[in-house]
Amino acid sequence: LEELDLSGNMLDSVDSSLLTHLKGLKLLFLRQNQIKSLGDMLFQHMKDIIEIDLSYNFIQSLPEFLFANLPCLERIKLDNNLLRNM
Repeated sequence: LEELDLSGNMLDSVDSSLLTHLKGLKLLFLRQNQIKSLGDMLFQHMKDIIEIDLSYNFIQSLPEFLFANLPCLERIKLDNNLLRNM
């Protein structure tokens, strides 16, 4: 699986155990949900991820190392959230 689109599903959280098994994922779309927070190591196993779209959620802050050690990551979309500082 290279692309996963969970947009518009009214998700309020993302379970890291779901993403652990998606090591080859390149595109992850989680836009237009109700996500408020993200776990520190949520994306740690996703070494091939190129784009993560978290736009149009209710995210207020991001863990410091959320996007660390993702060598292929090119795009992070966070527009239309409630972010206060990064």
